[in-house]
Amino acid sequence: MRQKDHSKSIGVGLGQKSQLIRDFPAKETLEVLKVIYEVPRKDHDERLRELCKLLDISHKLQTPVRNLSLGERMKFELICALIHTPKMLFLDEPTIGLDITSQRTIRHF
Repeated sequence: MRQKDHSKSIGVGLGQKSQLIRDFPAKETLEVLKVIYEVPRKDHDERLRELCKLLDISHKLQTPVRNLSLGERMKFELICALIHTPKMLFLDEPTIGLDITSQRTIRHF
């Protein structure tokens, strides 16, 4: 049980390894992560709204992942890594494929 609790305190975003489900909209992966990390619906929806606004990606939530650009996928990868508010975050190439403005936003965040 301790290992499960500990795992919930870590977020991971890898530039070359996706946790997004390729044939589904990003929103579906985020719903799966809500269940895995046991995030209450209200908290999940609020965090998702905030992170999508911060990364200016709300309009792509229903787009199948395979149709997203690299930058859009990376934004959703970051949201996946942060949706459960981890205490520790490991990122590898978190700004790959992002435009300069998005890179600055992520670094500032």
